[in-house]
Amino acid sequence: MRKKRYGKTFLTEEEVRVLEALLKHGKVSDVAKVLGKAQPTVSIVKKRIEEKIGMAIETVLLALRKGLIDKETFLELINTITNYRELEGKEAREVMTVERESSRGEVEVIRKVREALRQRIAGLLNVLDVMSQSKYGVGIIELFLNDPRKFVELTRSLYSSEATIHVIARHFIRSVLDSPRRQELEEELLRTLFEDPEKFRKRLQKLLYRKGHNQHN
Repeated sequence: MRKKRYGKTFLTEEEVRVLEALLKHGKVSDVAKVLGKAQPTVSIVKKRIEEKIGMAIETVLLALRKGLIDKETFLELINTITNYRELEGKEAREVMTVERESSRGEVEVIRKVREALRQRIAGLLNVLDVMSQSKYGVGIIELFLNDPRKFVELTRSLYSSEATIHVIARHFIRSVLDSPRRQELEEELLRTLFEDPEKFRKRLQKLLYRKGHNQHN
């Protein structure tokens, strides 16, 4: 028997119920108890959801690249929805990736960068995260910190205006510095990001190290 779809989405009504429960409760075991289903069943449905949402994201990105969706409309759409993330902790894995080369203090700084960006550009942050995950397999903050050249390339694939790209980069730099009184350093970093991304990366890593070290002491 064919399962009923939820509206015009790829998902069935059952998958939407499981998705809502996963977003609310997080763990497969908890969702299984709440919905009265076996854990293996919930795990199978969760995998189907991830595959379908992955396909939907790829379809939207393809339409965006082909000019079938206006970029501003796409940004507005992202701004009004909750960005889907893998339910077992994409952010936790992103932090763990950086943690392999960082102190615990630096990891805390990275968390704060994300929090600061969410307050400034929540919708755009979601867009950049989706694009970065799709193209490079890492979150946008990790890309910014570890491969700024690709960060610039990604923003240029979304925007043709250099002024807009500089504004986006400034938001990221400002979120790392986390201080309105460091304008000279902010301008220096912004200039270095576009002139010498590798030098920018090394400079930023030193700043993160010092910041994490100071917070730890």
